[in-house]
Amino acid sequence: MSLEKPSPMCKVILLCERTLIDERSGKLSLIDVVVTDDSQAFPLRAKSMRCYIQLVAGVGQYQLTLEVLDLANDRIIAKGKGPLVNFSDRLTPMQLILPIPRIPISHDGDMM
Repeated sequence: MSLEKPSPMCKVILLCERTLIDERSGKLSLIDVVVTDDSQAFPLRAKSMRCYIQLVAGVGQYQLTLEVLDLANDRIIAKGKGPLVNFSDRLTPMQLILPIPRIPISHDGDMM
């Protein structure tokens, strides 16, 4: 009987325009967190962004993949291979910043 290793759990995922790491403290700052887009005309190409992700409870190595979904049409509109990450401790959060290029957006979405 082979046990499948668990997928890491995502604690945080935020989109922002820029990220900065303080040289002295090593602290991370997320600049201009994206809450909504005021675009009026569609289709358009979204501005490039950064995706901040915090993962926990991983075991060993994982190859990450980032997908952008169109929930209205239930389809993937962009997909990219992320980094290979290694969890040395299940309790230590893994912080990642992934670049997101300008992707095409065909219509506005529901902000729930």
